[in-house]
Amino acid sequence: MDVTSTTQVTKTISSDKIVSNPGAELKADDFMKLFITELQYQDPTKPMDNEKMLEQTSQMTQLQTNQDLGKQLKNLIAKMDSTNQFNAINLIGKTVKT
Repeated sequence: MDVTSTTQVTKTISSDKIVSNPGAELKADDFMKLFITELQYQDPTKPMDNEKMLEQTSQMTQLQTNQDLGKQLKNLIAKMDSTNQFNAINLIGKTVKT
C-alpha cells in the first residue's frame, strides 16, 4: 500500500502567521493503529523486516517514556515550588544575611 500524499498539514504559513494544527499530532494510540494496520495489509510473501518492526516499537516506547518523564518532572517542580514556599514561611520574623 503506497501513500502518495498526506491529508493533514502540521503547519501552514499564510500572511506571515504560523498556524498549528493540533489534530495532526500522532498519539500513542494512533501510532499503534497505524502499526497494526500496516501488519494486517503487508504482503504475506514479503513480511516486514524484524529489525524495522523492532525499531518502530522501540521508538514508540522511547517516545512514551520521554513523555512520562516530562510529566513526572513537571510534578516534581510543582512540589518543589510548594516546598520552597513553606520553607520561606519559616523565615518570617528572622534576619537573614546574604
